[in-house]
Amino acid sequence: MKQERSQPTPKRSFSSSSSSPPPQSAAQSGASPAQDGPAPNSSSSGVSLSAKELKARLTQQGVCIAGCAEKSDLQALWDEFSTLRAKPLSELRAACVAVRREGGTCMSEDPGSLNADGCARVLLASKLPQAATPCKRPVSTAGTPTSTTVPVQASTPANRSACSNDKHGRDTNDVLAQRVATAEAEAVRMLSLDPSSFPSRESWGFAVLGLTGWLRLSCDTAAVQRSFRTLMRKLHPDRVGPSKGIARALDMLHEAKAICERALSWERPPSAPRRLTAMCTCAVRGHRRVELKWDAPESSEDAPVSRYVVSALDPAYGRPVTLAKLEPDYNEKLGRFVPLEEIDSYSVAEEDLAKLSSLFRQSTMTLQVAAANDAGQSPWATVKASLVARVAASPRA
Repeated sequence: MKQERSQPTPKRSFSSSSSSPPPQSAAQSGASPAQDGPAPNSSSSGVSLSAKELKARLTQQGVCIAGCAEKSDLQALWDEFSTLRAKPLSELRAACVAVRREGGTCMSEDPGSLNADGCARVLLASKLPQAATPCKRPVSTAGTPTSTTVPVQASTPANRSACSNDKHGRDTNDVLAQRVATAEAEAVRMLSLDPSSFPSRESWGFAVLGLTGWLRLSCDTAAVQRSFRTLMRKLHPDRVGPSKGIARALDMLHEAKAICERALSWERPPSAPRRLTAMCTCAVRGHRRVELKWDAPESSEDAPVSRYVVSALDPAYGRPVTLAKLEPDYNEKLGRFVPLEEIDSYSVAEEDLAKLSSLFRQSTMTLQVAAANDAGQSPWATVKASLVARVAASPRA
């Protein structure tokens, strides 16, 4: 008689519960239909993942892993994310709405359009004290999360030890609030500095940079740049967000830096040109011409001349307008390079200034010449020239 072979008994997982409840569907649990990685409770059901696998899965889900130095940190973060996205979608979206209303995180999307994964990411990033957001939920022996929830509390030492995920995003809101408060206090200080209350623009600039007292006495260009970078880190919009007051303070900071660097430069503006004269060499209407001549300023090693600026007082505007900036350059008429030492004259011709016709509608023209370099410009040397006779004019006292 043929002996029947007994069928092997299937292996069963040991659990303290007699039976396991049926798994929830994606629609019931609130998770997105297609999720990368294991089910929410897979990491707690005996499946061991390496640190590399945990990093890959967290990154793929868009979860920030900054500050996760150990595998246990990554495992705790994955467990928290899995627990969150297993909750009902309606509850997750309600928690995200509360986060957005209280300003706990930057949300570019409408919470109503987020799936379970998106809601979990937002809640992990926010860590706001709200009862709808679970921090760490106990898991039943069957592997299904129970209905018991532990609300996320405010960031405290005790709460950080109870909530393992706090080490990844703890004090985020506190740090941001402190940055904003520091930036606003610095902006108020800078905006309260009235330039008119300082003896010079340089003194105002050093005060804006916080270089006063003994710091000002020992200050150099490197110190100005260090102070500028320190204040920029405090006020930068990428760190504290947009603000009109902080934007005005940033403009003041850039202006103060330029003023202080110019004040500390070894180079200073030159003195004014000497013995400026003007002569009307042609009085024919439409072809009038005035020749300007001057001597270079007194030579000084720390105040070299790099160019000359010629301007004329335009009655139509009521202020001087620049006619020319004269620098060493190649002269096509002469066929050679003209150095600065040979630049000591300029011809103001009516034919070349058709757009400034009001200059030649007056009997006397006021002309100015200044020397300049990278540190600044000298005072104006001023002269008046007659447009009705070929007479040399004297410099104005």
